[in-house]
Amino acid sequence: MPRHVTWTNYRGIGETVAEARPLYQKMKDSENSGAYAAEYRRLQDERIAAFGEYLEDVKSGSFPDFGNLIETDPEVLEAVKKGI
Repeated sequence: MPRHVTWTNYRGIGETVAEARPLYQKMKDSENSGAYAAEYRRLQDERIAAFGEYLEDVKSGSFPDFGNLIETDPEVLEAVKKGI
């Protein structure tokens, strides 16, 4: 069962026959047209570029900034550390 990702979470698709049949047909149509390989290459190129941008942001110090951090009560953090 393939994953369907949204900005908020992952959701399994094709869980029912009604969902799976058109999904399977769409996949087969894409494979038969050669689009599958092209789409894979495009996504791979995007992944490589995104990781490169991420590394540059980390190296330059622009990531993480304060808005990317989650504050934790220091006492809770110590209790967690001791419990590990």
